[in-house]
Amino acid sequence: LKFKDEYFYITYQKLQDEGRNTSVVFDAVHQFFWDFSKSPVYQKLSSTTSFRNCLEFIFKDSGYRYYVDQTIETASFTKENFGMKDRLSLFNELVSSAGVEFNVSGKVVSIYKEVGTNLSTVVRKNLNLNELSITRNIGEFITYQRGFGKWKDENDHSKGRLEVEYESPLAKVYGRLEGQPVEDERYSIASSLLAVLKKNVDSSYSLSIELSMEDLTSAGYPNAQPHEGDYIMVVDEDRGFRERVRIVSYTSSYDVRENLIEHQVTCN
Repeated sequence: LKFKDEYFYITYQKLQDEGRNTSVVFDAVHQFFWDFSKSPVYQKLSSTTSFRNCLEFIFKDSGYRYYVDQTIETASFTKENFGMKDRLSLFNELVSSAGVEFNVSGKVVSIYKEVGTNLSTVVRKNLNLNELSITRNIGEFITYQRGFGKWKDENDHSKGRLEVEYESPLAKVYGRLEGQPVEDERYSIASSLLAVLKKNVDSSYSLSIELSMEDLTSAGYPNAQPHEGDYIMVVDEDRGFRERVRIVSYTSSYDVRENLIEHQVTCN
């Protein structure tokens, strides 16, 4: 399927007989995710290696190219025994461990510290905002987590292993709420494991904003098209809400001629 100059693989299809007509419901994924999920790497990087070496290992002979933004600092990042999985699993593991984000355009994968743009856009109720819903979820909220990495001596565990901990400043308000420990022998550098703990703890309090917009041109988007990662200001005087939020996902509706109908945007 070609849509908006990008190619997608149809992964699910349901035909429904409606008398004179037949409706089709289907799911599709961008060709990058399909191609990478169906292409295993049948070897491992046995020695400790860097972020860029891992990328080269994943993308070699894949038919895709990658770009890494210069602002990404990965000097302290290492991986051991990396491989023997499909390319998509390896890529997801890599970007998750490194704490980076990416987007795909055609056969090029661009990797950034953060995707998106910090916009001066203001979305306001009764102007360019139709509906606003706010969801708070503290069921998984934690303020502290410990991590355990590589053993100092594989043959003598009595010598201990890499251990790090992270405590959120919110612990001073809500107390120490401990999360499940992270145990992963692939981590040999404290800063890399600490980054995982910090991400787990800081993202455990979930505040989700859902917006319904008919036309984002008036909100400042040049092509009436939101992008994941963009920062915008949302104002709803009725609820006393005024926050700078980041778009994490969106659902766009189009007519049969690919004309935009509306956006449902989720932010945090």
